[in-house]
Amino acid sequence: MEMLRQYQRPLLWALLLHLALLALFFISFNSGEQSQGKPEEAQPETIKATMADEGQVQQELTKLQQKEQAKQAQQQALEQKRLEEEKRLAELEAQKLALQKQNEAAQAQAAQKLEELKQKQAEAERQRQAEEKRVAELESQRKEETKRKEAAEKQRQAEEKAAAEAEAKRQETVKKAAEEKKKAEEQQRLAEQGKLAAEAEAKRKQEETQAAQKAKEAEAKRKEEQAKQQKAEAEAARKEEQAKQQKAEAEAKRKDELAKQQKADAEAKQKAEAEAKQKAEAEAKQKADAEAKQKAEQQKRQAEEAKRKEEDAARQKAEAEAKRKAEAEAEAKKQAAEEEAHRKAAEEAKRQAERERALKEQLEAEGKAEAAKRAKAASDKAQAAAIAAIKQKVINNWYQPPSVDSSLSCIIRVRLAPGGAVLDAKVEKSSGNAAFDQSAEAAVRRASPLPVPEDAAAFQDFKSFPFKFCPDCPT
Repeated sequence: MEMLRQYQRPLLWALLLHLALLALFFISFNSGEQSQGKPEEAQPETIKATMADEGQVQQELTKLQQKEQAKQAQQQALEQKRLEEEKRLAELEAQKLALQKQNEAAQAQAAQKLEELKQKQAEAERQRQAEEKRVAELESQRKEETKRKEAAEKQRQAEEKAAAEAEAKRQETVKKAAEEKKKAEEQQRLAEQGKLAAEAEAKRKQEETQAAQKAKEAEAKRKEEQAKQQKAEAEAARKEEQAKQQKAEAEAKRKDELAKQQKADAEAKQKAEAEAKQKAEAEAKQKADAEAKQKAEQQKRQAEEAKRKEEDAARQKAEAEAKRKAEAEAEAKKQAAEEEAHRKAAEEAKRQAERERALKEQLEAEGKAEAAKRAKAASDKAQAAAIAAIKQKVINNWYQPPSVDSSLSCIIRVRLAPGGAVLDAKVEKSSGNAAFDQSAEAAVRRASPLPVPEDAAAFQDFKSFPFKFCPDCPT
């Protein structure tokens, strides 16, 4: 194809030259026939006018035959050249058709590649959408799992709070019951102590009353006896007055007996009083000792009971405190373990989400980069194919002006409509030859519509682009 472009111009000149020669040949042939006919008509007149010898005539005939043979040879040569030129033209036409077929095949291949690129882009888009959908589903599942865990955590906290409140209420109830029981026992103990003290006091007062009554009765009896004795003494004194001497001994005896009796009575009274007092004191002491012992024993029992209760309460409190601490520690450890597990799960979920997001971004970036790379490669390839096809079509529609070198080049700003229709073509950088520039613009307009990609995105580069027109430049 490069050789064809290289010899295209000389072939066209040769074809034009041959056509000109053929035209000259036919013109000269027709004029020769006319000139040959005239001597035949004038020959009789020559024969009639003059006499020519046979040798001269033979020479003329030979010259005419030679001229005729030369003309025939020239005509044959021209015919041969015409046939060769026609053959060359047929070959050039065949080459042109082959080039057109190649261009059409290239355009079909470019269109097929563009279609494959579209399919690949569509497939990449579907994969991207599927990946986004999968990531969205994973994100939704993660959110659902987070919500479920949060709901479970709230439920667990609510249950723990309810259990703690129930335990607090139970402990408060137990504490109140223990305090009420202790208070009731203390009141009962105080009531029993008051009752025992009242009974003892009543018994003591009764014994004191009885002792006082006995003492009073004894004193009354003593006084009565003393009164009787005084009366008897007064009577005896009166009788003594009557019979002093008779009764002096008796009186002395009586006085002695009375003194003895008084002394015995006094001693007996004193002894009785002492015995009674001693007995009362002994009874009181015994009673007091019994009461003190009973009270001491009761106090001891109460102290022991209080101590036992305090010990039981302290032990229960210690056990409850230890149990509460153990439960609190266990709960704290459990909560810490759960929080640690939640934290680790959250961190793992976060790391997994970060890994998935990074992987997604990487895949998206790689997919986009690969798609952009493939798109750019396909776009560049399609653009190069389109430029080559445009150049070939423009060259095919270019009529080289006379005396214009085909090695010149210029840059034309081309504006196209969708579909490749040429809207405008203006020289942006001149070749320095106005005829070449005008022929280039005209070739671009004649080549409309130009072969451009059908894809709207790929066509954006062809809405307005600089086109280098150089017939002899390599593609």
